[in-house]
Amino acid sequence: MVSAGKTDADRQWDQFVSACSLGHHEQSSGYGVSRASFGYRCERVIVRDGGRIVAGAQVLIGATPIGKVGLVFRGPISLDDDPRWMREVVAQLDELGRSGACASIRADCFPSQKTALAALAEAGFEPSVSWERSRVMTSVIVPLHDDEDELLRGMHKKVAYNVRRSRRLGVFVRSGDEASVEDFYRLHQATACHQGFPVFSQSYFSYVDEVFGLNGKTCCFIAYGEGEPRAAIMNTIVGDQMYYGWGGMLRDADSKRFRANFLLHVEAMKWAAQRGCTRYDFVGSQPFKRWFGSETVAWPKPLRKFYGPLSKLRRTMLEATHANSSSRQLITRVGRRLRLVRPMPW
Repeated sequence: MVSAGKTDADRQWDQFVSACSLGHHEQSSGYGVSRASFGYRCERVIVRDGGRIVAGAQVLIGATPIGKVGLVFRGPISLDDDPRWMREVVAQLDELGRSGACASIRADCFPSQKTALAALAEAGFEPSVSWERSRVMTSVIVPLHDDEDELLRGMHKKVAYNVRRSRRLGVFVRSGDEASVEDFYRLHQATACHQGFPVFSQSYFSYVDEVFGLNGKTCCFIAYGEGEPRAAIMNTIVGDQMYYGWGGMLRDADSKRFRANFLLHVEAMKWAAQRGCTRYDFVGSQPFKRWFGSETVAWPKPLRKFYGPLSKLRRTMLEATHANSSSRQLITRVGRRLRLVRPMPW
């Protein structure tokens, strides 16, 4: 298990992350461990008040063809989203960059992490397209209701039709303690094999469920048809929003007829609404997701700051590279040849 080798510092950090309303598994110690095998070194900047951690950021430092980069995913974060503590964390991030530990630091935040975005901008972090995508990401947002009829009313008729079809065929959804991480993982692996993307180990999902599941910030939802697991999703709650995390399904003809994915998301939305969430973020806007809602939100661009005597030149080179798909592909190939860049699960 990912959690087996945790130090006392890791446990304290995970307790802090899970206690933050805007805490997310990508700021957890286990996430840092999962990236170590891909060449990343984990650093943390921490603010304490009376001995307890009240704010911080986990930074993954890795080598790239254009220098070492520090990555902060879904952070920095602070208890109660306190602006004063947030500014202190960002000041420490700035000091980490100035120390020469990395040539640039990039922070990827959720749209709802407005306090972190403001503190980063105040410290000179500027919008920058991420290496993984050349366009601003848009995501389908669904306003939540715990009443299913009210929820379905705002969706495409295909969603309501397939939800009712699933129920007629006897499909039911288990969640929380009744849902098995093992069943979820088998379905997630099936989809990964079909689509050809890398996945985390099962121990990582068990770790996320252990750290964040106890306080209801992460939950597995598994759809069963004729008693067999047919499809599953694992979602996270950040603030008052539920974010679609990972999914998986069987693709044989017998499983496809259940249309379980529609029912899964609707049940997850109702579960989240019952726990005070107001919106469901699909983390993308593919056609299937657009059937559930017409409202979209543009996720903020990553905020990045460069350090050292060549900081302006580095930014100019990076932005120019992002603007040209051929140069992006060339640098990616060079990075893979040097084993600096490898496909990773997300």
